[in-house]
Parts: sequence; C-alpha cells; structure tokens
Amino acid sequence: MKLRTILAARPAWLAPAMVILGGLLNAATSWLNMGLGSPLFFDSIFTAIVAALAGPLAGIATGLGSHVFMEAFHGFSGAFLPFALCNMATGLIVGLFARKDGLRASLGPILCAL
Repeated sequence: MKLRTILAARPAWLAPAMVILGGLLNAATSWLNMGLGSPLFFDSIFTAIVAALAGPLAGIATGLGSHVFMEAFHGFSGAFLPFALCNMATGLIVGLFARKDGLRASLGPILCAL
C-alpha cells in the first residue's frame, strides 16, 4: 500500500499532533545543538518531515510553531521569530514537492533542498 494512500485515510487529529510534535522536536534539537556549540542548524528537520507527510499547510504551521516553542525555551527574547519565515518556507517548499510527487524522483530531494 502506498504511503499517500495510508496518509489520506488518517484520522483528523493526526496532522495537528504531527505539527505540535514536530515543532517541539525542532525546538528541542535546536536547543541541544546550541548547547553543543555546533554551527549547524537543526531547527527545520522535523518541519520537512511533517511537510512531506502531512502537506504544505502542516509544514508551515510546524515551522511557525518551532520558533514559538524556541522563543518559549529561551525566555521570549525575540531572537528566533525572524527566522520563522525561513522555517515556514521550508515547510511550504517540501510540502509542495511532496504533493506533486517531486520527492520520488532521483533528483527531487536534491532540487527541493536547493
């Protein structure tokens, strides 16, 4: 059975749960990454996963939620909200690629990442 068929029959609560969990996981991996002092950005991995599985709107919501959670983790400094647009764009782009089956082609994920 195709993944698209399985996800089309998902319960109504699954997409919102994925958005909240994805946002929390993005914030947590970003917090751990900052603690390790790594120069990498891990705040959009779960945004891309949620967008690929649940669509572009869920990806956008996950991107926004990630940065709201990061603001909460860091005392609402305002430093993370400007980057929410970038994370939301990740959700939109990956979600649109997934909707058009662009992630199945061999070059699809590379084009999506670029």
